[in-house]
Amino acid sequence: RKLRKIDPNRKPKKPIDKYIWLAGHFATLFFSLVYFGYYFTFSSRRSIIAKISYKIVLLGIIFAYSVSMKSTFGKVPPGYFTLLSTDNFQYLLLSFVWLFNRNSAFKILPYFIISILQISDHFKIDAILKYEFEFKLIIEYNELFLFVLLTFDTLLCRGTSGYALVMFAAFFSLKIMFNDNIRQFIYSFVVRLDGVMSKQKNEKILTLWTDIKNFLDKKK
Repeated sequence: RKLRKIDPNRKPKKPIDKYIWLAGHFATLFFSLVYFGYYFTFSSRRSIIAKISYKIVLLGIIFAYSVSMKSTFGKVPPGYFTLLSTDNFQYLLLSFVWLFNRNSAFKILPYFIISILQISDHFKIDAILKYEFEFKLIIEYNELFLFVLLTFDTLLCRGTSGYALVMFAAFFSLKIMFNDNIRQFIYSFVVRLDGVMSKQKNEKILTLWTDIKNFLDKKK
């Protein structure tokens, strides 16, 4: 089974654009590692270093992906439908959502992995590129986990999780609509979980789960 080709970062042609692109990805890598250090070692996630590192990661993403879009489409902006169908634009929009939402390592993990692959491809690091499929698989499972996590956060009324869930659901819907591989991947995952989720007594969770299944059935 093939996963979708993740290529949201086309290499820029102009030297200045290339430097911005590289700087954005290296910033994403370095400051993601700093934030992960705080997050997964249970150090203070609210420390100023963790907060600043998280914001720099997202800013690096915005710079790198913006340059990639410029390199892909040039000065003439593409049509609305074309933009929405590209991974680059989808992930760029999502980075703005995370910039004004609760910090989480799972929100920046996909960007971290994509930066690893992009830098490895740029410098031809085959020792890393040979695990490209496994890296992409981690991204897909992480995004499914994040969707579930945001759903529970919304039910528990944590911060702006409701707003984040709506935006992430829109992001997920775009991926399902425009990518057959992602649609089949998610559908197979939903089928495996259906036995457990269908027995839920919480009406909100059960209704959301039914809506997800119906949506996937229509798009199948």
